[in-house]
Amino acid sequence: MEAPLVTRLLMFSLASLLLACPGKEDDTGATNTAVEDCANGVDDDGDTYEDCTDPDCYTSLDCVRTETDCTNGADDDGDKRQDCDDPDCAADPSCEGQEADCTNEVDDDGDGYVDCDDKDCYDDPLCRE
Repeated sequence: MEAPLVTRLLMFSLASLLLACPGKEDDTGATNTAVEDCANGVDDDGDTYEDCTDPDCYTSLDCVRTETDCTNGADDDGDKRQDCDDPDCAADPSCEGQEADCTNEVDDDGDGYVDCDDKDCYDDPLCRE
């Protein structure tokens, strides 16, 4: 009886990974000992992926991106959230005690004032109307 397609695909994928691992011999008998440098713009290990797109680099500090400045008005890590709206800034002192959303009808900072009644929202354009 033939193995189901999913099993065959899984076995093929596993075999491919084992063959591509550094230190394994290729078809010519040569050993691939190259290690991916995650910050040089080159596919060092020959697996067609370079730097942060290479699975070898997914946990590299060169590739793990976080919000680096919680007060610069920019989305430093490219996750479409900036500064205090980014979960990376939750523990940043500049983000503590601020109304996070001035339109959600919730007391985000726990000071007893909600949205436009909170002094943190006085400058919000939606609260000036």
